[in-house]
Amino acid sequence: CLSHTWKTDGRWKVVSLLFRNGAQHIFVWWWLGVLLAFMLYLSGVLPMTGTFSSQSWELNCPIGPWTIFFTMVTSVLALLVSPYMPALCAQPDMCFMDAACINYASEAMRERAAYGVGGILSVSKDFCVLWSGPYFQRLWCVFELATFSKASAGQVRLEPFFHELVSLGFMVCLYLTAWISWISVAFADAAIATVLPLLRLLPCLLLHHLLRRRCVEMEDAVGKLRSFSFDSLQCERDFDREFAELAIQRWFGSTNDFTEHVRVSLHQTLQEQLRLLKVPTGYLLVAVAGPVAMSMDIWLGMYKADASNDLLIRYLAGQLIGCDLLWTL
Repeated sequence: CLSHTWKTDGRWKVVSLLFRNGAQHIFVWWWLGVLLAFMLYLSGVLPMTGTFSSQSWELNCPIGPWTIFFTMVTSVLALLVSPYMPALCAQPDMCFMDAACINYASEAMRERAAYGVGGILSVSKDFCVLWSGPYFQRLWCVFELATFSKASAGQVRLEPFFHELVSLGFMVCLYLTAWISWISVAFADAAIATVLPLLRLLPCLLLHHLLRRRCVEMEDAVGKLRSFSFDSLQCERDFDREFAELAIQRWFGSTNDFTEHVRVSLHQTLQEQLRLLKVPTGYLLVAVAGPVAMSMDIWLGMYKADASNDLLIRYLAGQLIGCDLLWTL
């Protein structure tokens, strides 16, 4: 099951799920962009608009921004078409979607769904919490999560949707950084080249601050479950609250038992998930695509200028792998 609250803006959830599903496709299509740039570099059809110079290496070679450009285009295309492409190296997921499986226009069908949701949760293999700020304030969200943790042997996964948003934001910012870095390298003699490196830090610092705030907010929300109060939960309508209370009495016995379960068992489960929580490595690899593409442009320029194999290997290991990948990650 994938659980979320309707109080969070749906547009952000769409972007989050789009990136979650599309990250692996972006990674594959990014390499297609690199391959396209490499072939066009070798064919000589691309104009080289800048120059990379190094006095220590005694090197002066023309370069272009084409790897940055082509990988950026293929990455955007991969993100947009990912919902229509099969999952790579994975079985298709099957999930219960309330908006598609419950007839909300019929009060009788809604009542049956309210009583039967516990049965659906009890046979689910896992419960993915697409967390956002209002999640633990919503009655149905907490009820579904608590019911799953009580009735099922499956795993609760706490996955805040801001992970995808921040990862996508870093990808955009680092591509912007790549363009700025390329301009400062290709036109090193221009006066603006000394100012550009400072500008590339600003968007990344802003995203770091946003990520830290969201992590603190999530830890605080989980910590407050120790003093959880059933009466503080919010619901759209009193009618829905009555349904929820009847379902709680059926699965937990009383609202007091439900409260105790949330304060002890559910809180402990989510605390364990917090300790395990981290941004997936695949997201990080996609996020640093911009700087890697920029270094690939310089490497391809060096290759086309007949730089020595020793120099090409050193640049590949030191700049592209050591700095762009390992240091940035």
